[in-house]
Amino acid sequence: KEKCKDLSYALTTNATLLNDEVIEYFLNHNIHILISLDGPIEVHNKNRVYRKTGKGSFKDVISKLRKIQNDYPDFIKQISINTVLDSEKMLR
Repeated sequence: KEKCKDLSYALTTNATLLNDEVIEYFLNHNIHILISLDGPIEVHNKNRVYRKTGKGSFKDVISKLRKIQNDYPDFIKQISINTVLDSEKMLR
């Protein structure tokens, strides 16, 4: 008898392109995501900016997380947060 295994997939994203279609696909296909969020707005926006505008992405990331929390509460279980520590801030 063949044994079945549950598979899951994971990817890293800055969350800025997450929309309903993508979220539903990830939720329905057991895809876990790791979202980059480096701390409070001034720390995050230091390095996480849009190339074309230079605008920081913090507010957009938080907005996506709130949308997921409100509209897709089951998907929250498939999300992790990745934080890159800023050595400049740590040494103060």
